[in-house]
Amino acid sequence: MAFSPGFKINVNKLNADEALLVLLRIDHPMFSEPVRLVLDSIDFMFNGFNYIHMPFKITRQNDVQGELPKVRLEITNVGRSLVKWVDSSGGGRDAELTVVLARRSSNIVEESIKFRIGTVNVNSDTIIFNLLIQNNLTKRAIKWIYDQNHSPGLF
Repeated sequence: MAFSPGFKINVNKLNADEALLVLLRIDHPMFSEPVRLVLDSIDFMFNGFNYIHMPFKITRQNDVQGELPKVRLEITNVGRSLVKWVDSSGGGRDAELTVVLARRSSNIVEESIKFRIGTVNVNSDTIIFNLLIQNNLTKRAIKWIYDQNHSPGLF
């Protein structure tokens, strides 16, 4: 992770000048444009897009040996539109969630990570997404293999 020098200075101060902002973007084919949320008490304009303030919590669950890390996103004070989307999309199937760390004073993305939705639990107060982390260890390193199907003239 390569953080900007201003970010490193601000994080290491005892009395920081500005807080770290956590931005959440939810992309889905059913949306005309992504849902953008910020973990703050006021709305935030970042790179020309308005992020709506809404309380949410991202927690990493305990590690289990031999399994991928598990992440949980809990969005509170949910409106009916988000619950309706979860119901109509089959629990957010095909959605991609992007979590971005940023500072209020700059439009620089300090860190970004993408997740997929595994399971969803909805109750009267919250929506809880159990997120999936992409397993890069099971992906093929080489996209094309030279065999008779891809290179018939060589074999």
